[in-house]
Amino acid sequence: MKKFLILTILSVFIGLNTINAQIINPIKWEYSVKKIDKKNVELTITASIQEKWHLYGQYSEPAGGIPLSFSIEKSDNYEIVEKFVAQQKPHKEYDDIMQANVQYFEKTVSFTQKVILKTKKDFVIEGTLEGQACSTEGLCIPLSEKFKIIIK
Repeated sequence: MKKFLILTILSVFIGLNTINAQIINPIKWEYSVKKIDKKNVELTITASIQEKWHLYGQYSEPAGGIPLSFSIEKSDNYEIVEKFVAQQKPHKEYDDIMQANVQYFEKTVSFTQKVILKTKKDFVIEGTLEGQACSTEGLCIPLSEKFKIIIK
């Protein structure tokens, strides 16, 4: 009987903690494609960053946070022309806590990449983005998101 009571109390405690757990997601990602001509498109990934948060850029010193990276799966349907390029300039400063120069974005930032199409058929470009976001209160979280962009 004691074991049953202890297990019940423990289950309720774990259940309440799970209900109160909050997933922190300070970055909202949007994906789009713009046709340049019959054989070329431009992919755009836009990050909307919550107030009091920042997203680290693509370049970082070893101690300066996890840099943002994009990887796209290879396919016979397209050829990647260049890497994703930020369309806004990052803030650059020395971070006393990390003891490193850091680059980061606030509010919103878009990244673009050119792609050469090798087919006229519809297909999907799949990839992953990874990086780090930090709040002004010092909370930092890793980011990892898979994405799919439909090419028509």
